[in-house]
Amino acid sequence: MENFIYVLSTGNWPASGAMLGQFFRIIFITAAIALLAYYATKLLATRGRARFSRGANLQHIETIAVTAHVMIQLVRAGEKYLVLGVTKERVNVLAVLTKEEINEPDEPEMGAVNVPFNKILSRFLPQAKDGQRDEDLNE
Repeated sequence: MENFIYVLSTGNWPASGAMLGQFFRIIFITAAIALLAYYATKLLATRGRARFSRGANLQHIETIAVTAHVMIQLVRAGEKYLVLGVTKERVNVLAVLTKEEINEPDEPEMGAVNVPFNKILSRFLPQAKDGQRDEDLNE
C-alpha cells in the first residue's frame, strides 16, 4: 500500500522489486483462474452434451403447437411411436402407435433442423437450362 501511495504522490515507480513480484504473482493467479474456469466449463459442456445427445432409440419426429403453452409431439421410442401432450406442468401419453400407423415424410420439411442448406437453397433458385446460368442466358 505504501508503494502505491508513493507512486501516486511522486509519479515514479519504486526501485524495490517487491511490488514487481506482487504484480507478476497477480498475473499468474489471474491466468490460473482463467484456465481453471475454461477447463471446468469444457468439462461441464461435454457432460451435458452426452446427456442430451441423440440416441439410436429416441427420436423426435414432429411437433404441433396447439396453443402457446400446449404442444402435441410425436416421438419414436425404439419400435413404438408415442403421441405426447406437453404442457408447462406435465407430459401425458395420448396414444401409442406402431410404424404402420405413422406416415413419416421421406424428405424433411423446410423448418427441420437437419436439412442441408443446399437443399433449401435449391428450392428458391431458378433451375439452369442446359447447364447455363440465368446470367449467361441474358448476355
